Amino acid sequence: MAFHLPVIMGLFFICGLSTVMNHLLIPYLQSVWQMSYTAIMSVQLSFYLGYFLGSPLTGFLIRGRFIHGMRIGAILGGLGAVMIALSSIQGSLILTLLSIFCVGSGIAMIQVCANPYVLQMRGESDLAIAQSATGIGMLLAPLIGARCLLANACEDLSIQSLLPPYMIIGSLWFFLAMMLFLLPKTKSEPQKRNPFQFNSVLILGFLGIALSVGVETTIASFIVKYLSDPQILGVSMETAGYLSMLYWFGLVAGRAIGGVLLLKRDSSSILRWHAMSGCLFTCLILFTSGFFAAAAILLLGFSVSMMFPLIFSHVIKNSGENAGQASGILCMANIGGAAIPFIQGIIADTATLHISFIIPFLCYFLLYQLGVQEYQKRAVNTI
Repeated sequence: MAFHLPVIMGLFFICGLSTVMNHLLIPYLQSVWQMSYTAIMSVQLSFYLGYFLGSPLTGFLIRGRFIHGMRIGAILGGLGAVMIALSSIQGSLILTLLSIFCVGSGIAMIQVCANPYVLQMRGESDLAIAQSATGIGMLLAPLIGARCLLANACEDLSIQSLLPPYMIIGSLWFFLAMMLFLLPKTKSEPQKRNPFQFNSVLILGFLGIALSVGVETTIASFIVKYLSDPQILGVSMETAGYLSMLYWFGLVAGRAIGGVLLLKRDSSSILRWHAMSGCLFTCLILFTSGFFAAAAILLLGFSVSMMFPLIFSHVIKNSGENAGQASGILCMANIGGAAIPFIQGIIADTATLHISFIIPFLCYFLLYQLGVQEYQKRAVNTI
């Protein structure tokens, strides 16, 4: 029975690895094809469009058969990774974008199915252990991406830098898919069809998730180019890729610290403090240069760390019998990871990369307002 845990940990690991590798593809492909900031954000659009379409489709088709959803998701992830590798031979942007969409759809299916599967099989303790593997994958990805991609970025795809890492990643996806066929099924329960209504908690939660995923993604998309800017650090893209690991370390560490803080503080105050720190760091990015600006963008990983789990859990707790449907809608809010980087890309092209960080500042400001609003609601309820 315990055999399922390392397999699920492997799934969470490869999901974290593939997601962050997608961010490192952006500066690589931008250098190879000499694309504008707006155009290269089509990478994030493809990835998160897979999330947006894959999440509700999975909930509709799987209906409690979680192991089937995980198997299909792992196969899709493997196919997408192999297709990315082959796109380096073909030199086709369209093939690359379709491949990234495939990976995003697979990860969406796994996220929808893996969490309830582990909860039914073992419980919350095993789920926490399994999810920790996501952070390991996120921290390892910058090392792989910097060494295999950013060190070889040039104006010709004939070097096929995508081929070795993505063939290995694809093989790992397919290996995990095979292991999933050895895992037992959970007992399917009849799905209740409760009348569902949108409310202010869900609407604001959807907005909060879109903003939090969007700001996390847009910073990750631009961090390598920002650090390599002569006015910031002026380092090579390979070195900037290695440094970006500090951003992801801040995100992973921030969630661990935030989990401890939740034992003593309410979630709205933690959300406000994280959003306030994000506003401060983005101001440093906008109005300073050199070491201080570089340190500020790397510290933003900590600022965004608790946004998603706090908002997601708050909405689910207040959704009652409609928690499952609310979860599917919130997963669709990941589309913010496509919209916000695209907006920042437009500003980076029309103005400067430096000025474009006004977009993350506005995101953090709006997230702070959500935290204030939730605090005021709780204050009223206690009177």
